[in-house]
Amino acid sequence: MLIANRTVYPLAVLTPAGPIVVQRLEALSNNGPVKGRLLNGQLIPCPAQYTIELSNGVTRQQIPISNVFLNKESSQTYADSGPLALLFAAEGRITVTLLPPPKQYPPVNCSLEGLNITIQYTTADGSAAGTSADNP
Repeated sequence: MLIANRTVYPLAVLTPAGPIVVQRLEALSNNGPVKGRLLNGQLIPCPAQYTIELSNGVTRQQIPISNVFLNKESSQTYADSGPLALLFAAEGRITVTLLPPPKQYPPVNCSLEGLNITIQYTTADGSAAGTSADNP
């Protein structure tokens, strides 16, 4: 769950032993981002855009989290970076961070819970593949 007035939400870190190339980032939320419910119980998607940032301080990629529910009865959302080719050096800590939407007027209060993130990557020479997953 998001905490009011926090500006950055570190979700995970990864420190590769050798250089890696991140090829894709996918995120599945169990609930949200959600603004609330209508009287009939239907969920209201958050009108503001949350973003996942993958960065080592030099290389940086931001992936927006979808505001569209998977179907009418679901509170889940899915986001996909699409194909990437982000090179990260060995021994550099890579952070996965949730960035809140820019402040807006009137203020928007939304929640996001159960964000599962999968990062697909290979070694820089392409010799091995790996996946990193996060489940806060």
